[in-house]
Amino acid sequence: MLDAQAFFFDLDDTLVDFGKARRKGLIALAGQLASRIPDQTPDQLRELQSRIVEDRTRRGLGMPQDGDLRGTRIQVWTEVLDFIGAPDLADPAQLVDDHDLLTRQNLELYPDADASIRWAAERFQVTGIITNGPSDVQWGEVYAVGLDDRVDRVIVAGDIDAFKPDPRIFEAALAGLGIPPEAAVFIGNSAAHDAAGALQAGWSAIWLNRDRDTYPPSLPPPTATVTTLDELPALFG
Repeated sequence: MLDAQAFFFDLDDTLVDFGKARRKGLIALAGQLASRIPDQTPDQLRELQSRIVEDRTRRGLGMPQDGDLRGTRIQVWTEVLDFIGAPDLADPAQLVDDHDLLTRQNLELYPDADASIRWAAERFQVTGIITNGPSDVQWGEVYAVGLDDRVDRVIVAGDIDAFKPDPRIFEAALAGLGIPPEAAVFIGNSAAHDAAGALQAGWSAIWLNRDRDTYPPSLPPPTATVTTLDELPALFG
């Protein structure tokens, strides 16, 4: 059985279904773009929308979580507009903002998240969220699903310029609490950023494997693995 004083959650694709919301937002945005190209039949509009979604998704794969993320995303949208033959159709920077807004509007907690947050608040001395990404984007997500007042701390990488798996973001989560790393637990869906990062910082790490993937053998093994957040209480007795 695990024992701890502090328990922190990852945000995207752990507490909130970010991937689903991101794709819904992209589909809606692609539809808006396609409708602004004149002389298109309904079938042509649907085909163009599909091309935008497919290309934007492909070009967005492997996007870095640190550094100039916004600049990278603007460049991706610039390439997408070139790809569909309409470089002047929209401002790529505005498309980034529009996609973020549409994502927030479609963002929802996973069905197992609410009970797990309540369980953690009752079970541990300190609860929190540690999330990668720009400050405005990640805080927008936190507020969108009402998590800002449900945990004790929210640590956003963009606020401190340290991105998981950098140990500094885990150190920031415990700063001033008087809780040693070995008394802290982190759960997240990313083997490389969440599990390996927490372990490197001296924390216990729970890998959330919703998709039943294979854990990379090149990484240090997690302290525990679960397929849903509902399995957490059993790990702590």
